[in-house]
Amino acid sequence: MTISNPQQIKNNSTIHKAALKIGSSANTWLIAHSPGCVTILLLLERLPEDEMPHSIILVSGFTESLPLWRQYGLTRMEEFTFPPVEMERIKKMIKHRYVIASLNDMIVPTEMSLRPSQQLNAPFYARPDSGHFLGDDGVTELPLVLELLKKSLQK
Repeated sequence: MTISNPQQIKNNSTIHKAALKIGSSANTWLIAHSPGCVTILLLLERLPEDEMPHSIILVSGFTESLPLWRQYGLTRMEEFTFPPVEMERIKKMIKHRYVIASLNDMIVPTEMSLRPSQQLNAPFYARPDSGHFLGDDGVTELPLVLELLKKSLQK
């Protein structure tokens, strides 16, 4: 499923299609990176309770306008972050929530990933030197994600 603009996320047919793709909530984990995180959160904000996933893992996630967007005049991207996501509902509906960030991320500043962690009351895992978790940053695997998935299965 491709989502090319924030208005698609707010469309009920997109929510329905996403729910069909997500599948059974008891066995579903959603893992997202960077703008995928705010996209997932926007979808979850509107997803029916019985279709919520079991767990979410947000990597370099954010819920507000990035300084990089302003720097390069990417004002259309700000539609993804306004109005703000209603995090309280997501926090109540999803049992396991995790946020992973890098202390040297040049795209999503660490504190911008810390805020959704705080809003979701989710454990925050800060990696010292993973950049933006891209292959160009030397990141081709993220074993922490597997550890967190295993951890959520044990609870």
